[in-house]
Amino acid sequence: SLEYKAARGDLMLTFLRSITAGSGVLVGAQTNTIELSEALTLSRNWTGSASLGYARNANLENANGQKSKPLLGGYAGLMIARRLSSGASLFFSYNLQRQNLGGPCLMEGCSAGPRRDQIIGGIDLDLRPIHIR
Repeated sequence: SLEYKAARGDLMLTFLRSITAGSGVLVGAQTNTIELSEALTLSRNWTGSASLGYARNANLENANGQKSKPLLGGYAGLMIARRLSSGASLFFSYNLQRQNLGGPCLMEGCSAGPRRDQIIGGIDLDLRPIHIR
């Protein structure tokens, strides 16, 4: 990971290589992920962030000794938050995910794979610690 900190925000570039459960599609996968993200302080009460990433999931098990194509996925997200008080903030975010089988699309009319759009809103509560004696 690389991180650059500035007065108004942070810029991060992250690469991760790991063994995962396969993203719900594969039995297990060797996963490579790269992500670029930025977090900004827009004003005293407003913050925002953006992220852009790419993941490659290669199957750990080969069916009948044949190597399968990896699953490739890209994602992007935007988030904005407004502080309501010292312990609460309101946030809204939009996330886009796209996944396809590895390799180029060589046939006319083939699909790039499923697309997932998410719109999320909520309230973050920052509760004070409970001291146990």
